[in-house]
Amino acid sequence: MSMSIKTIKQDIKLIKIIIKLDIIGDISEENLINYNSKLKPLLSLLTDGVDNFNKRVKASIAKLKEEIKSIPRELMNVISI
Repeated sequence: MSMSIKTIKQDIKLIKIIIKLDIIGDISEENLINYNSKLKPLLSLLTDGVDNFNKRVKASIAKLKEEIKSIPRELMNVISI
């Protein structure tokens, strides 16, 4: 079994990340957001964690897709969705 140089480099990069995370420990969502001021608006959206936020976003996307399906085809052609 031969591995490409690219695969080996990706594996080494992943190992380095794992080692760094092991050294510094868990990083809270709040600490990560506070590190970059551009992320501050996310803090209010992540009140119950990233996993629940992802679930809410996926549910919203699914609901919007269903709503789009209910729009008559003629109207869809006019608005080019």
